[in-house]
Amino acid sequence: MWPYNNNNQQVYQEYAEAYESGNYSRFQPHQVLGHLQQFMQGAPVDMQQQLYQQHFEQMPYEQRTLIVQQVPSEYGMDPNDSWSMSQGFLRMGREQPQLFQRVFSHPTMLDGTMTLTGRVARQMLDGHQRGQYSGRLHGDPQEELLQREVNQTRREERELRKELRQEERQLEDIKDEEIHRRRRRDY
Repeated sequence: MWPYNNNNQQVYQEYAEAYESGNYSRFQPHQVLGHLQQFMQGAPVDMQQQLYQQHFEQMPYEQRTLIVQQVPSEYGMDPNDSWSMSQGFLRMGREQPQLFQRVFSHPTMLDGTMTLTGRVARQMLDGHQRGQYSGRLHGDPQEELLQREVNQTRREERELRKELRQEERQLEDIKDEEIHRRRRRDY
């Protein structure tokens, strides 16, 4: 699936057509997972992140929740945040491909896996037609480093916001306790 190969144009076309029609009946699950893993192992990080985020944004909340329940918490996937889901998905695919295989070959996950693979194929075809993928195996190392730094900054910002929300809740609790004490004292 990655890098783009003219000899596989028919495969990309079949996936893209399946993506547009929603009919993946001609594909075997292990074949779909294999193609998606090829993409995950070789495509530029920024391209993957964008595709995954779009995929998770369009996925029903119930499916996102099911995925989050199947993935270890260390990947920080939040069903309410497509960006965190895309980052966790990206990390898991690179760090633990066997876990990715196990989670996404589950019968309830296969539809989403096939849809994502179809989306990847559509992107590959569109990008090839625009001349974006000729010979590009990996993203620019400097660009990927900057992207990692941006992602780290975003993670830190989310953590700080989480801490701030916790502190705000604690302040509210303290205020509520103070109000109750005053009311008891006034009676």
